[in-house]
Amino acid sequence: MNQPRLCRILAIGLLIGFFPALPVRASEPPRPTVAVVLAGGGALGFAHVGVLEAIEALGIPVDIVAGTSIGSIVGAFYAAGYRADQMVAITETTDWNEVLFDAPDRLQLGYTDRRQRRAFRGTIKFREGELLLPSGMSSAQRVVEYLDDLLRAQALTDSFLDLPRQLAIVAADLVTGEQVVFTEGDLKTAIRASFSVPGAFSPVYYQGRYLVDGGIINNVPVDVARSLGADIVITINLSAMRSKPEELRSISNILDQSMLIMRKEMLDEHLALSDLVITPDLEGLGPADFTQAPLLIQRGREAAEKQMEELQELAREIHRARGFAPPLTTRPESDLPLRIASARYEVPPIILDSTRQFNPGAYLLLEELVESLMGTETTLRGLQEDVYGLYHTGLFRSISYDVVGGSEVVILASPEEIPSSSLSVGIGMRGQLIENSLGMAMTHLRYTYDPGDGAPRWILESWFSRTASARAALEVPFTPWFFITPAVYALSENMPFYDGRSVESFYLRRRFGAELGISARISKNWQFRAAAFAEWLTLQRLEGSRIAEFDFDGSARYGGRFEFDRDTLDRDLFPRRGSETRIAHRIHWDEEQQKFVHLGTLSARRYWTPLRRVTLQALARGGSDSSTGAAVYERFFLGGVENWYGYYYHELQARHFAVAGADGRIAVGRLPLAVGDRIYLVAGGQYGGIHSEQPETFREDADYRWGVHAGLALNTVLGALHIGTALNSEGRVMTFIELGPAYTMEGTGYDW
Repeated sequence: MNQPRLCRILAIGLLIGFFPALPVRASEPPRPTVAVVLAGGGALGFAHVGVLEAIEALGIPVDIVAGTSIGSIVGAFYAAGYRADQMVAITETTDWNEVLFDAPDRLQLGYTDRRQRRAFRGTIKFREGELLLPSGMSSAQRVVEYLDDLLRAQALTDSFLDLPRQLAIVAADLVTGEQVVFTEGDLKTAIRASFSVPGAFSPVYYQGRYLVDGGIINNVPVDVARSLGADIVITINLSAMRSKPEELRSISNILDQSMLIMRKEMLDEHLALSDLVITPDLEGLGPADFTQAPLLIQRGREAAEKQMEELQELAREIHRARGFAPPLTTRPESDLPLRIASARYEVPPIILDSTRQFNPGAYLLLEELVESLMGTETTLRGLQEDVYGLYHTGLFRSISYDVVGGSEVVILASPEEIPSSSLSVGIGMRGQLIENSLGMAMTHLRYTYDPGDGAPRWILESWFSRTASARAALEVPFTPWFFITPAVYALSENMPFYDGRSVESFYLRRRFGAELGISARISKNWQFRAAAFAEWLTLQRLEGSRIAEFDFDGSARYGGRFEFDRDTLDRDLFPRRGSETRIAHRIHWDEEQQKFVHLGTLSARRYWTPLRRVTLQALARGGSDSSTGAAVYERFFLGGVENWYGYYYHELQARHFAVAGADGRIAVGRLPLAVGDRIYLVAGGQYGGIHSEQPETFREDADYRWGVHAGLALNTVLGALHIGTALNSEGRVMTFIELGPAYTMEGTGYDW
């Protein structure tokens, strides 16, 4: 044990023993004052919780907590009154992928935005020819909401020194390079500033400063704890130099080691100020391993166990002076009433002074919110709902609030910049893992030019597969919910024809035409689209045998189509609840067939989550050609996970079809944070019929088929990835791999 520290403890103990009646001010903690210092280190900071368990179990009273980055998060929870076992439960049950990545509430977005997010996996934005790069991969909006929810009872506390345990949070001023120590202000905003790792999270503008991660300047703020009057400091350090060359092969490990070398001198100086330093063995784990929370907590427990003799000796000496400290029993998440005397909003000067364009609707919403809050009585939960609800409009990068003096609300907002143009990218793939059958891949690009101020915007779309397709449209707004859209297009659609497991012939259906469409948002969840079109159809054989019915030069077609869509899904990928419905009909005159062709479809699916990790889906689809026998190239092409398990992509063709099914999935693991989210075990089945005669004979004469499947599904950054095995009613077993949506070139732009 550190000799000077032992002398201090004994001296204090003797003083207490000889002068028991000396008065002590209630505002000062009893001596010796004990501090815990929590270092920064991303997900590695979960190890802090394991060490705090041991400190708490030994009854060591903690009066002061000082933290940087992740240390400020764990420290704020501990200072606010959470017990170590509560923090273990929170850490191990939180969906960190959801918390760390910004995503507005899907149901609060407009229908067009929902469609965009489903169809595309990435978007690059431009303004006046300049690439708009974010100041960080994330604005940490979800993190702030998460912290605010769990620390709600401290939102009215202006001084962190008035918390159940005194708290100091360290951040860095991005402009001056100075250390900024927060002991007062808005708790969640101070934490947000402290963990703003450059590049990962955007800087925070607060109290006139642009702030970033405190670990840049002081990753173990022992000096801060001492300045608050700490007599004894226990430091939990997360930085250890890698001593083996074989550990320095990866880029991340090399960069991490380089940063440690740069900070080593300061780190050693601060650690030397500690009375006890506990450094968990974090080999094989990194700052991004948020999915390894249980293991990281265990590493913290093991580190405390290795130094248990030192901890016990320290505990005995403190107990002689102060006695055993039971855990706190506060409720940091409880709600509180709030009377708002005044309200205002604050936007960073760099935004106010910028010549770039921001949506005026964002400022209108801020003004309306401020006006609605003035002089009202509410609760902290009610204030949270009002403020954070604005983020889900999609008009803000981030938005939060600060309650000053218990009655003034300051809205801290960063409006989202409007791009003048954007490029969105999506990918889709369908194929078999073993069988030598048809595999398809498609890239979908969408370029949008929007001059703003309610002017029409240009939309250019292209699809690249075996051949290319393109569509150009001008979207003219008449009201915020009604648009007229003239367009021209050149589309190529796949028509494979199978013989058993192999493709016998492969045709392309090419359509060149123009249309005049309208779209209207009926409600938040319903949208209607309709269009009149004229087009020229040709059929091109790419490979395989010739189909006699397709031997014609081309055909002119004229007609119209309409579509109703309803979407209440809670997520873009792997929804847990909600439903989706699509009703569509197309009628056109075909010069080659000399008749009208009617094609109608109805699709519906619904999701339930009876258990936390289990999701069920029910699906029904149907379609009918109500004309008097449409040509083969007008039929429905079916097969694949979207519409018939156990059959190859577009293996089945029919004039009429109906299929229903049920699926279930259970979450069994997680991908690394940079790769994706959940891993699921999935299984399901479908049953239905196909028919190519008159619709009235469908029930009696349809060819009824079933298909079942089981496998893995992964929520990746590229989209939903399915890998599995399927069995159909013919007894054929197939393996499949599918990534992303099955793109279509009309309607919503994707199939399901």
